[in-house]
Amino acid sequence: MLLDKNDVLISNQRQRTLIYICFGLYLAFGIGLFGFMRFFPPPPPTSTLEEVVAIYTHHLPIFQIGVILALIGSAVMLPWSLVIYIQMARVERGYPVLALLQLLTGAVGTCFMWMPPMLWGYAAFSIHRDPSVAMAFHELGWIFMVVPEVFWPIQLFSIVIIAFTKREDDRYSAFPRWVGYLTALMATEPIVEYGAIIFKTGPVAWNGLLSWYIPIGLWGPWVLSVSISILRSLKHQDHLLKSVRVEQTPTSVGMLLNGEPLHVR
Repeated sequence: MLLDKNDVLISNQRQRTLIYICFGLYLAFGIGLFGFMRFFPPPPPTSTLEEVVAIYTHHLPIFQIGVILALIGSAVMLPWSLVIYIQMARVERGYPVLALLQLLTGAVGTCFMWMPPMLWGYAAFSIHRDPSVAMAFHELGWIFMVVPEVFWPIQLFSIVIIAFTKREDDRYSAFPRWVGYLTALMATEPIVEYGAIIFKTGPVAWNGLLSWYIPIGLWGPWVLSVSISILRSLKHQDHLLKSVRVEQTPTSVGMLLNGEPLHVR
């Protein structure tokens, strides 16, 4: 593919912008879920009907504002997965199969991130009309929130493979080996969370140590680490592109960027 050097620089700037937008979306999701909806710590699965009704009716307007914020923030995986796709495709050997797999699973996974606040929003909407139905939507929302969809490990292992098979120097790569190890940890961790479908108490219940607190504790540092690594790599890519002289060949520019020919005129 023939690309103008300035076009690549503009693309890199847009990728940076998307990463910063993702930071804002993650913040909106967290503020909505934990600040306005007050779902930290999460209500236990053993909550009675009266206790669930109290959660929604005690601060209903504020809760619904939190739902809106969380719904807006749930779009975060779309731009984030797109930037990761671009950076994976840049270093993947041959056709970017793993990059596309990561993008597709990230896009589908967005629906599952959107689903819990939507279910809680409906529970709040119907809480006065039929509390038992609202409680069912409340519980379903938590199941969707905690139990990982099958797409999530596939997306993460795609990143892991790239991190360990790329030819790029770890010092400048968007996916250094340490990101691969951290992502592998994230990919294996969801196994225990499937227990939230079965258990209502203990470490694998949806409010338990293994199903909630450890994943939440790992999620933030992982997202931040990958984002910072990508931003650092984009800065290095810009530096290489700006140092390219007019007389340099497209192949030499491609080798500077990622060790593979990327035709830039």
